[in-house]
Amino acid sequence: MSNRDNALTRRRFVLGTVGATTALAGCSGGDTPADGDDTDRANTEPTPTATPTSDATATQTRTQTAGDETTPDGSDSVCAPLAGSPTAYDVSGTPYIFAFDYPETWTVGEPIPGQNGRFQQITSPAVTVDGNPRTATIRIGQSLPSLSASEVEAEKDEQMTRDVDRLAVVDEQTFDGETVEVLGFPDVSPSNYPPAYILYLPYGSGDSDEYYRTSIVTYADIYGLEDEETDACNGLIRTATETVRNSLRPNPETTVDDA
Repeated sequence: MSNRDNALTRRRFVLGTVGATTALAGCSGGDTPADGDDTDRANTEPTPTATPTSDATATQTRTQTAGDETTPDGSDSVCAPLAGSPTAYDVSGTPYIFAFDYPETWTVGEPIPGQNGRFQQITSPAVTVDGNPRTATIRIGQSLPSLSASEVEAEKDEQMTRDVDRLAVVDEQTFDGETVEVLGFPDVSPSNYPPAYILYLPYGSGDSDEYYRTSIVTYADIYGLEDEETDACNGLIRTATETVRNSLRPNPETTVDDA
């Protein structure tokens, strides 16, 4: 694995660790998982625990990036099993303040509670490369407890002025009527590597001033393919990640107040 790949793996570990005091705490190490972090590899097969609902609204065919670029849809690729229609993940009765969709062909794993948050992993169908099964995994994390608006701004400022692993605003989206900035790594090519994001999602009504740090981190263990096939796989993996991110919406049955 190249130094750049090692750096990207470390970045994804950092973004995916909801047990840290801040979103990027401990990024200089990145070798030891924090409390609640099961693994930093994408080839872990989660145990199915949820049944997809039937409210799929569209079939994924192309990947939409923050810059509205597209990548190959992979319909004729060995990675075609990675495609799937968006289906709702049942977050009722969880501390997640948000709901989201994921590709129906992917497998929902057991939730992973952390000391200061919760992970949910969703793993792709296996793609066979040289006789070996390989997968991609999206990990959605939410930190606890909530942050105030001033704490959010302080975290963002720290993350966006770091000398190493600096984040930037790569997109904006709406959550519960509020425009939310999407933080990511601007120097990572979306056509070559899966995306990783941090968002601070508002919770409550009025001037509640509560926000929850939310991470969406994708790991891919699919390699050893020809360039065209690799592009197709990356496109489908990115489509899956963007399906999760773009579908974020309030969870009316959250248990976060009791967490």
